[in-house]
Amino acid sequence: MKVLIYTLFLFIGSSVCLAECGDRGIWVWPNQTEIKANSLFLVTGYASDQEVIKQLNSSYPIYLQSKTEKISLTVERIVEGNFSLTQAILKPNRPLTSGETYTLCIEGQPYLEKFIPTRYNSRTRKHETVEWEVSDDIDTEPPVWDDPPAETGKSLIYYGCGPSIYVRFSCDVSDESEFLVKATLTSKASKKTSTYYLIPKEEFMQVGHGMCSGEFDFDEGEDYLIEFSLVDASGNEDASKQSLEFTKPITESRFEDE
Repeated sequence: MKVLIYTLFLFIGSSVCLAECGDRGIWVWPNQTEIKANSLFLVTGYASDQEVIKQLNSSYPIYLQSKTEKISLTVERIVEGNFSLTQAILKPNRPLTSGETYTLCIEGQPYLEKFIPTRYNSRTRKHETVEWEVSDDIDTEPPVWDDPPAETGKSLIYYGCGPSIYVRFSCDVSDESEFLVKATLTSKASKKTSTYYLIPKEEFMQVGHGMCSGEFDFDEGEDYLIEFSLVDASGNEDASKQSLEFTKPITESRFEDE
């Protein structure tokens, strides 16, 4: 009877966590609605949709669609996070047409013949199709650090389905386009290394994971080295690399704005 009750408890707990976290999701970047003619794209898959990302253009064709043309996307790189996230960096097989508005399409998914990403609009309180309008110019200038990144805080919060654990760093960067931060995390104890592309928020970036998913875990000791480099939405890379040492959060704490 005790075994039955324990098994039932585990099943209920797993079901609650699944309901809170969900079992799939796909997000796209750039976030801005206007992009350059030489823009790159980042597509992230969560949970079961990681397999879609890993098989783009093999099992799941991906392309940009406007009212007048269809442009194929080439997978430049697949990056697998430590906790239920996988990314693909995508490049159009030719320059985008100025003045055109594109949507991104993924075909062949088991639950939807053609998937077109949406994004929540807090103003209209609705999910709207992600669209990008192409400007008249291209961006050939790499992003630049205005100030080196620095650690600004730690957060460790325990939830029913698992902890949320992050270390926050400043991100003071100038660029004509949106940019990503390529982060490479190395455990000083095990020497294990992993890489992920971070999307900064309001001049800061976070390394770690939430209750349901995340870019990095801290299962390889307490001391880490993080290396940051920059790449913008037009594929321009900053040659300099910024490295910092830090320790993971070990006591429960929150960022000041949480």
